[in-house]
Amino acid sequence: MNVMEGEQGDLREIEFKLQQLISTFRAEGLPVPETLKKLERDLDELLSGKT
Repeated sequence: MNVMEGEQGDLREIEFKLQQLISTFRAEGLPVPETLKKLERDLDELLSGKT
């Protein structure tokens, strides 16, 4: 595995944990902070550009 694959794997793990956190907010009936929504969008964009 090269460095780029390792970095993408790390980003995928961050994306997964972020999605879990956002799901928890929603399950608890809490509003999802805009900063988390933006981070999710930005991360999705970054990862989709790398694949």
